[in-house]
Amino acid sequence: MPLLIASLLGAMTAFYFRTNESQSPAADPDPIDTVADAAPVTAPEVDHPEGQVPPSTPAAKTLPLVKQDDLEEADFTPWMSTLALETYIRQKNRGYRDSFWSRGNWIRGVECRWHEGAREVRIALGTMSRPGQIGWQYRLDMTSITFAEELERWSQKGYTLIQSQAYRHPDGSRRYQAVWQLAKEAEVAGR
Repeated sequence: MPLLIASLLGAMTAFYFRTNESQSPAADPDPIDTVADAAPVTAPEVDHPEGQVPPSTPAAKTLPLVKQDDLEEADFTPWMSTLALETYIRQKNRGYRDSFWSRGNWIRGVECRWHEGAREVRIALGTMSRPGQIGWQYRLDMTSITFAEELERWSQKGYTLIQSQAYRHPDGSRRYQAVWQLAKEAEVAGR
């Protein structure tokens, strides 16, 4: 019984927020700040309790937006929902035992936008000549603070930001998408 009540409360909360979102002013449907070269964007200052700001993380950080020169419009999938993207990847892997990613596929670029009341995403896929040759990570829909934290996190692990993009969310904030890459040393067999 408590589970049923919790489920009903959760559904009512989701309905309330979805109804309020649909009444908000329409957002710009096009992505913003996609640039040919890296362009710094300053994140808002964050109020931290005294002594709580990590020494390596300044309160205001420059957020780079990077476009890969070798990515063309035709390299991207059509715009789709996150669920549709997951389905698309499952369909591309149909009939294989290993996961799509472990077979040497990776995301070279990712973009999001707010369109007709929902977030849409598109990706540009790449294929490695040898599975596992490239270490990579990607993130979607990050706030400026989260993006700054992820930049620091992946940089400390040796990753390089190879592509990033931002769009304007209906709440007025920018949301960031990014791809990081770590080239692994070629494994040389001793003879």
